[in-house]
Amino acid sequence: MYKLIYPLLAIEFIVAITATIFYSKYKHTSLKWLLPLLWHIPLNEVFCQFIVEAGKHIVFYNIYRVVTTIGILIITRNKIESSLRKKIMSSLIVISCLFYIINIHFSNPAMAYLEEGFYSDRSITLFNRAS
Repeated sequence: MYKLIYPLLAIEFIVAITATIFYSKYKHTSLKWLLPLLWHIPLNEVFCQFIVEAGKHIVFYNIYRVVTTIGILIITRNKIESSLRKKIMSSLIVISCLFYIINIHFSNPAMAYLEEGFYSDRSITLFNRAS
């Protein structure tokens, strides 16, 4: 399992470096927020795999899940042109944040993965793509 992490990290860093190189082409679009997200992913992976003590990385993976899923939803909302769909997506983002807050209230984010908020975000993304 640990041998697989190295090629995946290499791919994640290649994607982040490539996005940085071509940032000038999309910095005036709503995709400009994708660059910090693309850097957050491999840096968080390196931090959790190699720097943080085993068993204490769960809180960082939970932060990673919240940042990536909410970030993807916000980027998706920014690409929507219809004002009605933007309002619906904004409401769904707020609902998704509430799912995370409720989940944190009922479980310890330092000891358990935040599953319910993660799945709610995926279903919201699927709903948005289907409509």
